[in-house]
Amino acid sequence: MQTVMLAIGLLLLSLMVALLTFVWVRQRSRRLQRRMLENCRAADERIVLGPQAALYRGADRGVSNNKGNGVMCLTEKRLIFEKLTGPRIVVDRAELKDASLERGFKGETVLGTGIQQHLLVHTKDGNRIGFLINQPQRWHDAIKRVVAK
Repeated sequence: MQTVMLAIGLLLLSLMVALLTFVWVRQRSRRLQRRMLENCRAADERIVLGPQAALYRGADRGVSNNKGNGVMCLTEKRLIFEKLTGPRIVVDRAELKDASLERGFKGETVLGTGIQQHLLVHTKDGNRIGFLINQPQRWHDAIKRVVAK
C-alpha cells in the first residue's frame, strides 16, 4: 500500500512540475513576443512576420548549438530569434542569402513535432541556421522576399 501511495505521489508531483513548466514557457514566450514587437517598433523597423514562437535547432557553425524554445521575428532589416533562456540570434538582412525547407537538419528529423519541415536560413558565409516554426512555407517565402529586396 505504501508503494502505491508513493507512486501516486511521485506521479502527481511530476504532473505538477510539468504543468508549472508549461505555464512558465507560455508566459515567457508571450512576454518575449511583446518585448520583441515593442523593440522593433521603437527601432522603426517594419515587421514582415512574427513575432512567433519557434524552436531553434542549431547551426552549422558560428552560432550556439544549444537548441531551445524562443520567439522569432522577421523585419525588413533582420531576422531575430530570442531563446526563452540563452543568447539572442540576429541575422542582418545584408547577411541573409536564402532560405530552404528540409525534413531533416543536423541528423534530426521533424518526427513527433507536428511540423513537417525545418526552416533553414542560409547566410552569405555559407552557414545554415535551423528552426522549427508553424507555417514554415510562409516564413520561407517571406525570407526570400526580404533577401530579394
